[in-house]
Order: sequence, then structure tokens, then C-alpha cells
Amino acid sequence: MSDAGPGRNPSGYSNPEFDELVELAKFESDTNKRASLLASAEAILLRDQPIIPLYFISSKRLVAERVQGWVQNRRSIHLIRYISVDNAESRK
Repeated sequence: MSDAGPGRNPSGYSNPEFDELVELAKFESDTNKRASLLASAEAILLRDQPIIPLYFISSKRLVAERVQGWVQNRRSIHLIRYISVDNAESRK
């Protein structure tokens, strides 16, 4: 992306079709359409191969049903103030 600024594009990669999809995704409020635009941009990036992804980060969590307030999210940030444990089963 040519307008990314210093430090944001160390490979010097430039593709007008990729740039346009990313630019459209910036302003898309519909999350499904935005995801589709970014997936198309990613496909172009992987086709052109200016970078080679070595790994993809993933995380798995096993959370008991009695845990309340747990919401899975992409950044795997879980604020403890929203989480509680329902001990109703242990009182029976």
C-alpha cells in the first residue's frame, strides 16, 4: 500500500486491486461485507506472495458452562470484572 507510511510496509508491496479492497474495507460498516473484502484482499496478497506467513496464531479455551460473562473474542482479552462462576450446582 503506497500511502501506508514509513514502517508500515517494509516489503514495498504495491497492488492497486489490493489497495482498493483494503480502502473499501476501512469504511464498510457491515461486518460480513468487510470480512469478505478483507478475505479478497488476503487472497491477492497470498497470490502475489510479497510475504510468506510462517504461522497463524490461534488459541483454544475450555470454559465450563457455569462460567458466566465469558465472551470469546479475536484478541482473546477477557476482563475479569465481567466474569463470574455460578456455583448453584455445588449447592445441590
